[in-house]
Amino acid sequence: MAASDDLIDWNIRWRIADHEVTCRSCNARQSEADRELMFDHAEGCRHSGETRTPWTDLDGICERLDEGSFSTK
Repeated sequence: MAASDDLIDWNIRWRIADHEVTCRSCNARQSEADRELMFDHAEGCRHSGETRTPWTDLDGICERLDEGSFSTK
């Protein structure tokens, strides 16, 4: 999947504002200062059993976008 598609998917699931990531499903939040911790969804959230690293995921997508923008191919 292209990095731009991954970014769209990330944005469907997460919201970022004021140095916090929020799950769009359960509205649980995580500060950027706690980015190394696993994201803690609210009880009953449909995403609670999935990988919970929104900050790391976003960093990886942004790196791929940056690499693509400087590509000479």
